[in-house]
Amino acid sequence: MALEVLDPGPLTTVQDFGRPGHGACGVAEGGAMDRELLAAVNRAAGNRPRAAGLEFALKGPQLRWHGRGPVRLAIGADEIRQVTLRPGEKLDCGALRRTAYGYIAVAGGIEVPVVMGSRSTCLAGNFGGLKGRALQAGDSLTVGLAPKALAPPATFRRPYADGPVVLRVLRVSRGPAWRRLLAADWRVATGNRVGVRLDGETLQLAPLRLSQGIPPGALQVTGSGQPILLLRDHPTVGGYPVVAVVVSADLDLASQVRPGAVIEFREAVA
Repeated sequence: MALEVLDPGPLTTVQDFGRPGHGACGVAEGGAMDRELLAAVNRAAGNRPRAAGLEFALKGPQLRWHGRGPVRLAIGADEIRQVTLRPGEKLDCGALRRTAYGYIAVAGGIEVPVVMGSRSTCLAGNFGGLKGRALQAGDSLTVGLAPKALAPPATFRRPYADGPVVLRVLRVSRGPAWRRLLAADWRVATGNRVGVRLDGETLQLAPLRLSQGIPPGALQVTGSGQPILLLRDHPTVGGYPVVAVVVSADLDLASQVRPGAVIEFREAVA
């Protein structure tokens, strides 16, 4: 039983909840950019929340089902929907309208080898997922045994306001750079699974003498004074100073910002 990839879309990878605990070895935790959405899609397909599924960026893949009988899938993008494919039938997910990443869960989960405790694709290390890379046309994805239970579609709602996306941050550096970070509106320039570059105010921080450990959500300030918001596939060490760190509870929301989106940072209240 397998899903054939007819068209992979811009970037589709196998992802679960990642591989925590290996930062000292230079391996980022990785995993799904939006874990809450992946968990909701898995539940709608009848899987456990952390099962491996497919993550796609901006536009979903086209898939064909090869099996002895029908298969259940759930697709999470701007909303969650359930689909049943019969042998030989195709799925075309289409483009995302408001978010950057969407997910496909198939009943039984995607069966790829477990590497360092996870099935997630590590693009920087070329391991995990399917051969350590994004999906390509002609790939075949083995599907596990489907659970019997089928949950109703999750009532997944996350506010994507027309105004700025508000992210809570913990202060790392004091002084003018911190105050400017909170006072300014920031616009997403470019982004990927590693992080997003932000345009706005110019921040000035003293350069580091040595590289330091970097968590997901760190806001590094480059030599030009523009910050980079690091996400799931971030480097585990870096030489740029850090002004603040987005709280872990807001990382899913941070991952879904698209180029042109406006971000506002607020100090997290304990």
